[in-house]
Amino acid sequence: TVRIWELASGTCVRTLQGHTDWVSAVAVSPDGHWVVSGSRDGTVRIWELASGTCVRTLEGGTGWVNAVAVSPDGRWVVSGGNDHTLRIWGLDWEYEFPEPVDWDEGARPYLEIFLTLHTPCGLDGLSREGEPAWSEEAFGQLCTELGVRGSGWLRPAGVRARLEALAAGRGWHREA
Repeated sequence: TVRIWELASGTCVRTLQGHTDWVSAVAVSPDGHWVVSGSRDGTVRIWELASGTCVRTLEGGTGWVNAVAVSPDGRWVVSGGNDHTLRIWGLDWEYEFPEPVDWDEGARPYLEIFLTLHTPCGLDGLSREGEPAWSEEAFGQLCTELGVRGSGWLRPAGVRARLEALAAGRGWHREA
């Protein structure tokens, strides 16, 4: 089994059952929607975290699966086994991608974190004071991170406008 725990309370919120032998490796997708597990039964399973449903079972190795990883974009799973092989699994989710838009509120926490990280530290070393400043490279990394975190359909111009609006809402302004 694989157990999903709520860290704040220490409560097991879900148990994923389906492997027929020991589970030896677990990874969570970057967007937090999927759990990937590898087992001594030679399979890799992909679970939907919210429901606990196994949506795919990947088979093909000749031994135990000792390691699993998920690519940052969620398109690939890599597994390693005691048969001395690495397998790269391409995931075809049959997903219909949304049309590009300027903004989605689900991305707001990432912009809030970005603004905090790009605001100078106060004298106490903990608080943030002053105006945020970021480079075009840092903004590009934010857009890449949004793509990895499931908001890849957001237009960079819309993200920039929202980022600057959030900064202005905090009393900051960005000079051109």
